[in-house]
Parts: sequence; C-alpha cells; structure tokens
Amino acid sequence: MKRFLIRSSEKRSSCEPKAPFNALSLLALLGFSCYIFWELLGIFGALPFAAPYFPSDSLWFMRVSGFFVLAVSFLVATRTYRNLENRPSFVLGLGALSALLVLLLSAVFPLLATPPVWLGVIAWSAHGLSLAFLMFAWALYFSACFDSWTAIVVAVGYVIGFSMFFLYSLTIPFDNTASSLFLGFASAAATVGMLAFLLFASKMPLHLLKKRQEDGSDAASAKNDTEPQGTSGRAGLKSASRIVYATTCGINFGFAIILLQSIGTMSVSYGAIGGMAGCIIALIALSAGALNRGADIRRIGFVPVAAPLLFLPLGGMASYILCSIPIIATSIFTATVSWYSTARKSSSKKRGPIDVFSKEKMPGWFGLLIGAIVCEVAVNASTDVFTVIIAALVALICIAFAFLELCTYNNTDDQHAIASKTGERSEVPSRRFRDRCDAISQSYGLTPREAEVLVLLAKGYHADSISAELSIARPTTRTHIQHIYQKLTINSQQELIRIVDMRS
Repeated sequence: MKRFLIRSSEKRSSCEPKAPFNALSLLALLGFSCYIFWELLGIFGALPFAAPYFPSDSLWFMRVSGFFVLAVSFLVATRTYRNLENRPSFVLGLGALSALLVLLLSAVFPLLATPPVWLGVIAWSAHGLSLAFLMFAWALYFSACFDSWTAIVVAVGYVIGFSMFFLYSLTIPFDNTASSLFLGFASAAATVGMLAFLLFASKMPLHLLKKRQEDGSDAASAKNDTEPQGTSGRAGLKSASRIVYATTCGINFGFAIILLQSIGTMSVSYGAIGGMAGCIIALIALSAGALNRGADIRRIGFVPVAAPLLFLPLGGMASYILCSIPIIATSIFTATVSWYSTARKSSSKKRGPIDVFSKEKMPGWFGLLIGAIVCEVAVNASTDVFTVIIAALVALICIAFAFLELCTYNNTDDQHAIASKTGERSEVPSRRFRDRCDAISQSYGLTPREAEVLVLLAKGYHADSISAELSIARPTTRTHIQHIYQKLTINSQQELIRIVDMRS
C-alpha cells in the first residue's frame, strides 16, 4: 500500500502524501473507522441491539425518526454554525451524550416486557443526533488538521469501518443482541475517546478555526460589496441545482436502503458489500489523485444511480439486490470523497468547517428521509403503483442531473465576466492569464508542480493556502516557491505578479 501511495509529484495532483504519516494520523484513521461503524449500525443495521425488542412494522417509523433528526440537525447547524465552531467541547459532548442515551435505552429494553414505541423513537432519534454532532466534531478536526494524508485517513477509515460492519453482518442471523450491544458501546466509546484526544489532548490548533471563520466573514462581506447586480440570481440558480441533485441522490440512497431491508436479514450483508465496493473505489481514486472536481464526481455517479432502477419493475429479490448494491456503492463513493473535499474546501478557502459541511450534507440527508418514506409506500403498493414510482425516480434523477449540468455549463466564463466587471482577479483564472503563466513556466524551465504553484502565487495565494489547495506539505510548498523565485531571479510575490501582468 505504501509503495502504491508514494508516487511522483507530476503524476499526482490532489493527494500527495509527502507529510509524515504520524501517530496522530493513525489515531484519526482508527477513530474515524469506529465512527463509520457506529453510523452503519443505525443506518444499515437498524440499531441491532434495540430492534429485536420491537414489532417489525414499527421499525420503519423509528428509523425514519432517526433520519429526520439527522436532517434537521444539519439544517439547524447551517444557522448556528458560528456558535458550534467556537464550542468544540459542546459539539463533542452532545454527540457523546446522545450515543450514551442510545446505549442505555438499549440496555433497558430487555428488561421491559413490551417496550413502548415512543421509547424506541427516542432511541433512534438520539442515534441520529449523535451522528450529526460526531460528524461536526470530525469536520472540525479534519479542517484544522488538513494535510496531504487527509484523503487517505478518510478513505481507509471508510474501508475499515465497512469491513468491520460486513463481518458483523454475517453474525446477524444468530440474533446475538448482547454482542451487538457490546460492539455499540465499543465503537461509540472509541469514537468519542479518540476524537477527544485529537481535539484537545493533542493540542490541535483550534484557534485556526476561529481565524478562518473571521477571515471567511470578511471575504464574504467583500464579495457582497463587489458583486455586480444580476450575478446573485445566477449564483442562486447554480446553488439550487446542486441542492436539487444532492437531494435526489439522497432519495435514491434512502430508497435502496429501505428496499434491501424489505427482503430480510441478509439485506445488511448486501448493503455492506455495496458500501465496501464504493469506499474501496474511492480509496483508489483519492490515492491516485484522480478526483479534483465536483463535476467529475457527479458524472461518475449518475449512471450507477439511475440505470439500476430500471431493473426494479422485474420484481423479486434478485432485482432488489441488482438495484440496491450499485446505488449504495455509488452513494458511499460520493460520501467518502465529499468528506475529503469539504475538509479541503474549508481549509483552503477559510470557511467554517461546520458551515461548509452542513450545507454540503444537509440536502442528502433530507433526500434519504424522503427516499425512505417513498420506498415504504412503493413496497406496500400494487405493482402498477410500484412501476410508476420507479419511473418517477428515474425521471427525477435524470432531470436533476440535466438541470445541474445546464446551470454549471460555462461556469468559468461566468466567473470571468464577473471579474471583468468588478476589476478584481477571478478565483478561476482566465485563459489569457493561464497562458501567460504557462509561457513563463516554459521560458524559465519550471517543473509541472512549480508551474501549478506559480499560478496560485500569481493569483495572490500565500504558502499555507497553496499547501491546502494542492494537498502538499508546507515545507514542500516553500521549497517550490524558493525555486520559482530563484529561476525568475525575483525576491517577492509582488514581483512575480508584476511579471505575469506585464507578460504579453
């Protein structure tokens, strides 16, 4: 694995593990894998340490309650993220207390002859709340400690978490709820304990989060002051198209999970197989630095989500499995990549991690909630109604994808137009700007990596931002900058910007 990961810098652009993989990185990897296992126990496993004590017809309602609390928690976070980011102890503490409540209630259920449904709703809701706040805590950590190994920590954590869950799923037919409860305690305790150490005992620079938040507020104010009239509507349309597409994908993900649950206990293993496939593909892609843009991710995921739905009208268990596994694999692939991309976005653009993370994830969780409800209706409906629902899902994902592609087409040209009206440099350089940078790189014999650093330097990025943008270690970035200055015989970034501006 190490030999596979360490490749030449020219061949890898977004995940270049040059920083040392230290003990904290290993601890983060193991802690994140425990969190993924804790998440899967509720989403795929239906809280196996609590589910046996409730009628099967009430489990769906309890699960939906958990999804609802998850989605609403992300919605609230988009409004209160500043308070959450400044209080990491509160974020982690609430996640830990919610997980403890789930486990304590699960330990009480065997003592009750007939546990009331409302108590089960509380347990599933507490699980949803624990997932939300533990996600926020991980977002804080990944943003503040973002480096060239973050992609590997996230992807390998997903692989290990799903592998553990797959092995666990093989024991479900034996109905060993005591072992399930023990695994729940172990995964929750390991997640909270390792997160607490990473956030506090390891002296993580949480003050950087506050600085990023303040810088992000200043940048947002400046953007609003300089943005010309007429551009806000276009930006709003693009944002709406992304939300619609993310919600639609979440609908299909929730539909697939509930559909698998309808075929019996082996559904957990099928879901785990799909999830393992998705996170392994993501690990390979992230390790090779093959995923740099959101457009690449959604285009890769569109066909595996839309096409399998066509098999469903055939009916039967085989069609359910053929449909659900690729949808789950694609959803987990996207989730794995999005963890890394949101951490990178928060780190490089100085935006608050909870703000970025909640806005990125909220549409998908609301979609999952809607998909679970739609699937319950479809499974209990007649064949004709089931076929109509499937056709509507296929049409919905196709329309959402087309809408997003249409709204983001020629996105670069739109940003160039805004830049020319405001007199400011666009974050995405124009073709003339990039041509000038390329000409300078060729004239002075810069390496491919130095050429990338030169472009960001000419745009006004400082060394730390370049390190985050290119996912390279800070010492490596400074070395590249020093080499560029030496080859161009200059001493400052201002001289470099002047050379680029004056280049014909």
